[in-house]
Amino acid sequence: MIGIEDLKRKAQNGDGEAAYILGRSYENGLNGMNIDYNEAFIWYEIGSGFGDALCIYGLAVCYEGGRGTAKDENAAKQYFIQAFPEIEEQADGGCKFSQFSLGSYYYFGRGDVAEDPEAAVRWYQLAAEQGHVIAQYNMGLMYRDGRGVFQSDSEAVEWYTLAAEQGYVTAQYDLGWMYENGKCVPQSDTEAVKWYRLAAEQGDADAQCNLGFMCAKGRGVPQSDSEAVEWYTLAAEQGDADAQYNLGGMYYKGKGVPQDVQTAKGLFEKAAAQGNEAAEKVLETVF
Repeated sequence: MIGIEDLKRKAQNGDGEAAYILGRSYENGLNGMNIDYNEAFIWYEIGSGFGDALCIYGLAVCYEGGRGTAKDENAAKQYFIQAFPEIEEQADGGCKFSQFSLGSYYYFGRGDVAEDPEAAVRWYQLAAEQGHVIAQYNMGLMYRDGRGVFQSDSEAVEWYTLAAEQGYVTAQYDLGWMYENGKCVPQSDTEAVKWYRLAAEQGDADAQCNLGFMCAKGRGVPQSDSEAVEWYTLAAEQGDADAQYNLGGMYYKGKGVPQDVQTAKGLFEKAAAQGNEAAEKVLETVF
């Protein structure tokens, strides 16, 4: 595990690479950090002040998506253009972080770079083979969708698994969903629960909700209403509408918790406010 406090000290003393690692960790929930776009933006901005090309690139991504700052497509484009020459040079020199970033230039068509899926795959693969976890996940996406490569479910699962085994929560959730639904892999509730649990324990709300569903139904795990409630509650507290609806159902029926119709109604209302159609229907027909 990278020492976050040590990285912060280095970054504050002019170490652009340390600032980039901090920004990347906060942006993507890596190295034991929770996703925090505000913190990511702060560290990318600090590193950009030292002229670090990867931090400048990270700053561009923040402006592009409105992460930790107001969305500003013009600023994003200018930062992408500014960072490109050095990132290309670093990628040619074997830096996996720059190889991944260069792949994303070609994947999205960032700055003045035209979209080129084949080039994106080439750079993602170089980074992925060096263990870059998001590059591994992106290789899974490319093979799943047949973008820049021949479509291959088996290759997609192989790359997803490598990223998931490194703890990348998005890959863990996706693998769980794939096993639950038999997409690209043989259907397996046991494998679904395994990957959902790993993602849920890292705080992923979607995984927590789906794991709660598996517990409620006894799929891949012994049936347990009380454990279902625990996972639904964690996801609902993060604002997950499906979890709010499911938890409302548990309170309404008194499953895993003492029956409490008012609490159930409040949860249905929260879910409905986010556009959950099932919750809207319950409120219309029951309350």
